[in-house]
Amino acid sequence: MLNKTNNTKNSISNKYSKIIKGLENIFEKIKKELVKKKELSKDKTYLNSRKIYDGVPESKKVYNRYHVSFLTAIDGLPKLIKPKRGSNLFELRIYEGYSEDAVRRKIEMFNKDELKIFDDTGLYSVFFGEQISGPLMPSLTYMLAFESMEERNTNWKKFSADPLLSIFSLATQFNATPPAKHKFLHPVVFIDFEAR
Repeated sequence: MLNKTNNTKNSISNKYSKIIKGLENIFEKIKKELVKKKELSKDKTYLNSRKIYDGVPESKKVYNRYHVSFLTAIDGLPKLIKPKRGSNLFELRIYEGYSEDAVRRKIEMFNKDELKIFDDTGLYSVFFGEQISGPLMPSLTYMLAFESMEERNTNWKKFSADPLLSIFSLATQFNATPPAKHKFLHPVVFIDFEAR
């Protein structure tokens, strides 16, 4: 029993060590971005180039508001995957858990077998991240890429019919995982996506 307790403590300690290391990397990147932003505020070429953007009137505004969230990759998909050429529809899905444990169980589902079912049924993953800071905590956010809405609908039907999925729904530890909210996004010409 003592050995099992020590293993659990070590597992928790390792998870938080990874999160802390991830946060340190994020803060280092933020510092670099702040330095770049300061440099850009004095760069005449940049300031001249953005005049059209800065001149957009309120009636043609680009966005209402935006928010920033920090996500940490899940073990089953530790980095971004560049979408295949021809991906014209992106589905952003967010599981807002009623508790941290509900989100943990959902992540465990993905890490165990659900990501494989995604791959097998044509639900093309771009990223999966647990939110560690931002307005929708606790939550898991992920993005899928498709060529079209038809492909998306067909492949979600394949996923729903997969026999392994029914095993998950019977497993008590995966019961009561939160339903996902989703948004559809379309690529714009100036996106330069680079998987790191």
